[in-house]
Amino acid sequence: MSDDLGETFPDRSHLLFALDAGRVGTWAWDARTGAVTWDTTMERLFGLEPGQFERDFVNFLDRIHPDDRESSATAIALAQESGESLTFEHRVVWPDGSVHWIEGRGRAVTGDAGFSGMVGIGVDIDDRKHYEEIERESAAWRMNTDLVRQLEDAERIAQIGSWRWLLEDDQVSLSTEMQRQLEATSPLTGAEFLDLLRARIHPDDASLLRGNEDRPATMESFSYEHRIVVHGETRHVLHQGEVLHDDDGQVTGLRGTMQDITERKRVVDRLVETRERLVRERRAVEVLHDTLIRPDFPDVDGVEIAARYLSAEVEAEVGGDWYDAFEMPDGRVMLAVGDVSGHGIRAARLMAKLRHSTRAYATITPAPAEVLAKLDRFLVHFGQPEEFATVMLAAFDPANGELELVSAGHPYPLVVGARGSEFVEEIEPCRIIGVDLSSFDVTVHRMKLEPGEALLFYTDGLVERRGASLAEHGPGEACLPSLALRDIGATADAVCEAAIDRCLRGLNRDDDVCVLAVMRRA
Repeated sequence: MSDDLGETFPDRSHLLFALDAGRVGTWAWDARTGAVTWDTTMERLFGLEPGQFERDFVNFLDRIHPDDRESSATAIALAQESGESLTFEHRVVWPDGSVHWIEGRGRAVTGDAGFSGMVGIGVDIDDRKHYEEIERESAAWRMNTDLVRQLEDAERIAQIGSWRWLLEDDQVSLSTEMQRQLEATSPLTGAEFLDLLRARIHPDDASLLRGNEDRPATMESFSYEHRIVVHGETRHVLHQGEVLHDDDGQVTGLRGTMQDITERKRVVDRLVETRERLVRERRAVEVLHDTLIRPDFPDVDGVEIAARYLSAEVEAEVGGDWYDAFEMPDGRVMLAVGDVSGHGIRAARLMAKLRHSTRAYATITPAPAEVLAKLDRFLVHFGQPEEFATVMLAAFDPANGELELVSAGHPYPLVVGARGSEFVEEIEPCRIIGVDLSSFDVTVHRMKLEPGEALLFYTDGLVERRGASLAEHGPGEACLPSLALRDIGATADAVCEAAIDRCLRGLNRDDDVCVLAVMRRA
């Protein structure tokens, strides 16, 4: 073959050869006459024999696929109007009914009178479109594969297997997780699926399956819990199914899920056991407190004594809060409120020791300061290093209302009158008891309770909230000065009830609470 292409392919025949080899046809459109000229390759691209094309624009549009006809005409019109190059893809319908893809390319031809027509080529892009379709299908397949993998992972994590029973071919397909749960393969026939369920269900739950094994025939939805046994291990499952219908409403099959709820059942069982245990322990706490800290108060003319104890709502263990009121040999009444560190039987035992020791020491020496000092020595000697307590003691003379008060780190008491209340802040508290330090200096505060007034003692559970300031967690001490006998009632019981209501309304108690009120009748 000569290197001179002009000699090998004279009269530009080499160009026609190249266009034909590349399945590229040429065309020309004379807008003035409406004539359209195609070469033989262009005719072959439209499935026509040479000379079969009728050479007009309308005939060209008629051979374009109906779904692409309008968009093609619009693209040509826009190129004609703008004078810009034209590139568009469209399908053509061959005389044998087959559909093929062509890419049309052209440019406008203008003369002195303006637009006179267009010339261009048509390129066979069937192979390209085929490859694009393959790529789309491959991408869809990859996406579907990823989705299937994600669904399998989700089923495995959630322990939910799924199955589908189609009546047309009597085939039951099981998801990967369902196969794992039942130790089975997929697919199965309907009979094989039922036999598998019968083999795996716990013998004590077999009646559930017998009551539902005909559901595929009757096509009813179901939902029930039962146990399965696989590899000797018993698992709890929630088995649910629903009926499948076609577009005409005809039943086509059944599909369902089986979720392993073993851990959930165990958690629920533990919660029930814990709740029952807490109820028993709380009842034991109440009985223990009734025994330990609710003494009979002395019957004193002109005086009312009342108290309340509330256990913490967030703990079932017995606490260390206590109160007491008893008559001493000198005729005065000893009032005591204390709060021992910690919770549990150990705290309750220490609380009971302090309460009984207070009575014993007060019988020997009725001076509150001496009783408090002895309680400190007692706790330092017999207590553990982490055991300590706050205590408030008051010797009350019912004849004249005079009181001697001492405090070991305890909250200030509150005097409640007809019109309002105020804390007894003049008390100088000493350190808490049970801490082995060099000195224990007790300061006695003397005051008088007038007729018609009440004195309220309480533990810190009434006014403090664990882990936060009072401002963040409720009224606390700020509400107590609002108490007034004319509003709440002129009784010791009313004072106790009002103090608890004002300070704890709407709050969960995170600590024990003791309140003790003594009142001189007017």
